Formats: sequence, structure tokens, C-alpha cells
Amino acid sequence: MSNDSIQTDADEFENSMSPATPQPSQLVESREIIFHREPRISANKLAEYVIADPSRQKTIIREAKFAKKLLIVPYSKTRTFIRHAFEANSLNIDKLAQRAEEIERENEAEGISEWQRNENANSALALRKLIPLAPELSWKDARILHEKLGGMKIAGVKVSVQPELVFRFEHRNIPKVGAIILNTAKSDEKSLGRNNGGYCIGDYLSSLLFQMLLSKSPPVPAPLNSKCYAVDVFREQVYTAPANYRKLSKNLEAACEVIALRWPEIHQVG
Repeated sequence: MSNDSIQTDADEFENSMSPATPQPSQLVESREIIFHREPRISANKLAEYVIADPSRQKTIIREAKFAKKLLIVPYSKTRTFIRHAFEANSLNIDKLAQRAEEIERENEAEGISEWQRNENANSALALRKLIPLAPELSWKDARILHEKLGGMKIAGVKVSVQPELVFRFEHRNIPKVGAIILNTAKSDEKSLGRNNGGYCIGDYLSSLLFQMLLSKSPPVPAPLNSKCYAVDVFREQVYTAPANYRKLSKNLEAACEVIALRWPEIHQVG
């Protein structure tokens, strides 16, 4: 496989954070690691960081600073198909089921690798898990927003927010936007429901999605918090951005301040 297919491991799917040519803020040190000089983190990891214990927080910063590369992006067939299943009022259940069947049939081909066989099985299962969630992922007379929105900066930290889908609609005759971001981790240790007695990871992830969209307005219409969805696929749970996002925003900002301060002192293990 060529080097062009290498992706950074920033919570499974951060392709915009791994350009082919290293930028001044990062240096490719080896075939396995990308070293980031400036503070950066994925939305999924930042949401986890806020509720994590100190030891896990340190690990999250280290993994963001010394990011592993992936040769193949996991669940790419699931993620890329969300757009194709999008319709004016929800995701099309029949299309999700049909695509899952197509992926499963790919495993009948000769010469397929064991890794690809497992990836196909997982991608098909993820699509099936989305089917009962479709009624919760609803909107009215919406259309896909095709603009590349990128991430945002919080307290000096570049936060990569990569929704699978951003859509535009009208709410009370006012243009609004919403979005969907997936968590495809199968282990319960990666559940968006984890919390430290207050808000959970899903609350923070959906709030980050809302705040990223808000930072792009204008020219993008302002987001509607109830249409900013963080989907925990394998636990079949949907989280929407809390209405009191300012409280979560303060916690996220405080977390990024600490990340920026600790960034220079974090060293690679081994």
C-alpha cells in the first residue's frame, strides 16, 4: 500500500488532519508516528478528556501529540454511506439495509483478506445498528451542506471536528444547520455514555459539534442544538447538544487550556 493511503489515528477518522505533506506544525518522524508540535486533538478525544481521570488525560494528550498512523480507515464504508442514505426528513432505512447486504456479499469473494472480511462484517453491522436509530435522526425538508467546514480553535488548541454529515433546513422559517457525528467503537469502554458524575462524553461531543457549526456562522446558518447528533452506534444511543451549551463550553475551554499548558512537557513513551 502506498504512503498516500496512510491516515493518522485521531479517533479512527481524522483524514483532514493528515495531509500528504507535513505542515510546519507537525513532523513525520517514522512510518508509524506523526509528531505534532502545536496542540491539537480530535473532538472525540477532547470529549473523553473532560470526564477522564488524570492518568487517562495524560495518555490522551500523548496520543494526540504522537499520533499513530493507520493504513486503512476503519468503518469507512459505514461513514461514507451516511450521505447516500440521507433524505429530506431522515435517513433511508431501506438504503441502510441494502448497503449492509451488499457489504456482506463482498465477503463471498475469493481471495479477500481476513482483515477486510472482519472490516466488512463490522461495517455492515454498524449500518444495521443505525436502522432503529433513524427515527431519532430526523429533520424536515433538509438538504446536505457540501461546504468543507474544518475544525476550530479552543484556548489555543486545534480541535478537529469531523461530522459524517452536515445538513441545512428551516426552523420556524429561519435557516438552520444540523449534523451527525459517529462513534463506531465497539468496546463499552469507549461508550459515549461514560461520565464523571455530571455530563457524559456524548453531551460534550454533540456540544462540540454544535460549537463548531456556530463558529462557522455566518456565512453558514446558525445550528439548532437539537439537530446536532452524536451517535454511539454499537450502543444504539443518540445524544443531542444540551441547550445549556455555555456550561459545557466553559468546561471544554478549561480542558483545552490545560492541554495547551501540558503539551510541551509530554514526551513519547518508549
